[in-house]
Amino acid sequence: MELFVENVGEEALALEVRTLFPAFTVEPAILNLSGGERGMIQVSFRPEQNVRYNDELLFISEDALNTYTIDLRGEGRLLNTYYDATFDLWEEELKESLRTLISANYRSLGYNTARDRMYGSIDNVNGEVTCVYTGRVARFNTRSGATQADFNCEHTWPQSMFNSSEPEKSDIHHLFPTHSFANSIRGNLPFGEVNSASWTEGGSSMGDGKFEVRPAHRGDAARALFYFATRYRNYQSFLTAQESILREWSMQDMPDAKERSRNEAIFNEQRNRNPYVDFPGFLDRISSLSTNSVRKVQVSAFAEPSSINALDHVLQQQDTFRVLVANNGNTTLHFDRVNLITNDFVLLGSSDLDLEPGDAHLFHLLPASWSVDPPVLLSDTLLIASPEQTFRIPIRMEIRSVGLDDDVDRPDRIWYSEGKLYLKGLDGFTLRLIDQKGSEQYFTEITHSLAEMALPSLPSGVYFAEAIRGKRVYRVRFLIAD
Repeated sequence: MELFVENVGEEALALEVRTLFPAFTVEPAILNLSGGERGMIQVSFRPEQNVRYNDELLFISEDALNTYTIDLRGEGRLLNTYYDATFDLWEEELKESLRTLISANYRSLGYNTARDRMYGSIDNVNGEVTCVYTGRVARFNTRSGATQADFNCEHTWPQSMFNSSEPEKSDIHHLFPTHSFANSIRGNLPFGEVNSASWTEGGSSMGDGKFEVRPAHRGDAARALFYFATRYRNYQSFLTAQESILREWSMQDMPDAKERSRNEAIFNEQRNRNPYVDFPGFLDRISSLSTNSVRKVQVSAFAEPSSINALDHVLQQQDTFRVLVANNGNTTLHFDRVNLITNDFVLLGSSDLDLEPGDAHLFHLLPASWSVDPPVLLSDTLLIASPEQTFRIPIRMEIRSVGLDDDVDRPDRIWYSEGKLYLKGLDGFTLRLIDQKGSEQYFTEITHSLAEMALPSLPSGVYFAEAIRGKRVYRVRFLIAD
C-alpha cells in the first residue's frame, strides 16, 4: 500500500515512521520533507498467523508537534482451507478447533493396513525404508519383509501409555519404521537430552532415563507427539515433562519437503492431517499442549517523546504538543491516571483511557496561559499511569512575544467571567472557541477594541478562547461548571 504524506508547513520536517508489530512494515523509516513537499511511504502486510491484526502506523517528530497515528488492520489467511475454522483462535479454543478438524472424517485403517501403507508407500523410497532413529536402510515393502529385515513399527507415543487402544494404535501420524533393536532401546522412554549415554547409534542416544532422537528426526518426533495429544489426549501425562524440549526440537528441525509429503500421503489414507506439520505457527498460539492452555499476558507500552523541551520554539495558533502512548503488548491497558503535576500546561482530552493491543493514543498539551513580556519559563510533568506501567514526561517551554511591532497597540487582556468573554484591544483579530478535545465550537471576527461577548450554551468542561491575527495568538483557559 502506498501512502502519501505532505508537509503543509513552511519549515522542514523529519518524521520517524514505524509500526508496533512486525506483520506490518514500512519504508522508509525516516521521512524528510521540506516545506510544502510531498513524500511517499510503502506499507506492507506479511502476516505470520491466520488471525486478525491490529496495529498503528506512527509518525513521530522530535519536537512533539508533528506526531500522528494511522490505524492499521489486516487479516491473515492460510492457503489451505482445511484450517479455515481456526481463524483468530488461541489457546484452548484453537486446540479444540484442531481436535475437531483432525477427528472429523477420520478413517481408521486398522493396524495391519496401516503398516502395509507405511512400509509399502508412505515411508518407502525407491524400495528402501529408513529407520528414523538410526538411519539404517533396508529394502522391503511388506510386513513380512520388515520382519525379515529386522524392522518394525515404532509408536512415537508408546502403546503402553494408551493400552494399545484403537484408533490410536493404527494412526500413522505417530507411526514410523525403526530397526527393532532401536525400537526396544527406546521402549516407552520420554524424549529429552541425554548427558550420560549407555547406547548411541546414528545420532540417537539413550541414557539418564531418556531417549534423544537424532537431529534429522527430532522435529518429526515432536510434531507426532503434538498431534497425538491434540487428536486424543495426554495419556498418563506422557507429554507434560517433555513438552518444553520438544518445542525446542520442533523449532530446530522445521518440517521439510519429505515430512510435508508424508503428511499428504497420510491424509490420502486417513483423511486427516497433522496441523503442526502444515503450520508449525499454531504452536505460537497454544502455550500448552499437555495442560490447560492460557495465553501468557505480555504487558508492554511506550511513550514518545520521553520529554518535551521547547525553549526555542514559538507556538503557532494551530500547534499542540502531542505525546503518543502505544500498547505493543497483548492485553488491554487501562490508564486511570492521566494528569499534569502543575498548572503550567493543560491536557486536552480524556483523563483516562483503555488502550487495546495494537492501539495508540495522542495526548494534546497546551500552555495554560500566555505572557508576552517578559518571557515566562513553564515546566510541568505529564503523568500517564496504569496499574502495570507508568510514564512521566517532563515538559519545558518558554512563552514569549511573537512578532509584535512597537508601534502597534499591544492587546493585553482576554478573560472569561460568568458566561462571557471580555476582550480588550483585539479588534481585527479572529476569535476561536475550542473544547478540551481540540474541536472548534465557535468562530467569529472581533470588530471592537473593547468587546463583551456572550457565549453560546455549552456543556460543562474546560475550554480555550483564542484571539488570532497572523502569528499573534492570545489564549485564555476557562471552566464552564455544571
